[in-house]
Amino acid sequence: MVVRLDNIRKAFASGFLMKRKAVLRGVSLGIHAGDAYALLGANGAGKSTTLRILLGLTRADAGEGRLFGRPLDDRVVHARLGYLPENPSFHEQLTAREFLSYCGKLVGLRSAALSRRVDELLERVRLEDARNIRLRKMSKGMLQRLGLAQVLLADPELLVLDEPMSGLDPPGRKLVRDLIVEQRDAGKTVLFSTHILSDAEVVCTRAGILRGGLVVRELSLEELGRLQSESVEVEVSGLPDALVRQLQTRARSVIHAAGSVLFTVAPGREVRDLLQSTLAAGGNVESIVPRRVSLEEVYLDTTRREVEAHDTRPLAPVGSGGAR
Repeated sequence: MVVRLDNIRKAFASGFLMKRKAVLRGVSLGIHAGDAYALLGANGAGKSTTLRILLGLTRADAGEGRLFGRPLDDRVVHARLGYLPENPSFHEQLTAREFLSYCGKLVGLRSAALSRRVDELLERVRLEDARNIRLRKMSKGMLQRLGLAQVLLADPELLVLDEPMSGLDPPGRKLVRDLIVEQRDAGKTVLFSTHILSDAEVVCTRAGILRGGLVVRELSLEELGRLQSESVEVEVSGLPDALVRQLQTRARSVIHAAGSVLFTVAPGREVRDLLQSTLAAGGNVESIVPRRVSLEEVYLDTTRREVEAHDTRPLAPVGSGGAR
């Protein structure tokens, strides 16, 4: 297992009285080699804190973690990973090529091999025409792509990306998605946090939903695959009322509109039978639309259930020192 976190807890002091507020209340997850794991959650859910603890940049209050089977504070494993923070900071006086060359030397690249690798990555992130531009003149999207190039310099086994698609335009987001897929298909492991669920759905093999300081649900590759087609909406017209009543007994829902009927049925046989019955009765098929359950819907449903469960928990009794 490449990444293992068990019951990670973390609280931070804040406010005038410096009261400690729990951010992580027992995060546990495991990531295998070749996974593209999306850590999902709203802003402030603790995604960045989880990644920083994993990387040894923040110390957990409790719990254990391992990278490549070794403790999180073992610096040997750090040479096997690449990290892109949510808001990367750069030496603004350098050019893109100078920055990557500097980072390449830090990871052991030299001379011709370093030059080739820098040029290759600048082209891959579409910054070849900006190689000599000072970083202070680059847009946020350009800097984000440069950060991705820096992550890939040493060809790491594990990529840890904190909100890699944040602030990017659609072409930039597609570039990041393509890079993640490339790394995944090459057998690398990718752990990335995001609140852009549509992007995660395209590239991840597994996903974990972080809420209230806990991973409240995980979705495997098989479960993600089952999101594809849960039902099909079939709109038909020209059917006699008796046939509509007969067909709606097998439908999940029926909506009567002006001159047509919209059936929602299970994919496969139910769709075929509905079409055959419609055509045999001389009716018309107006449209067929697969109804796809998205990762976003799963996320919203999971968080809704968590909120409802929290709201229905009994209140703790108020003691003599309680509020009046």
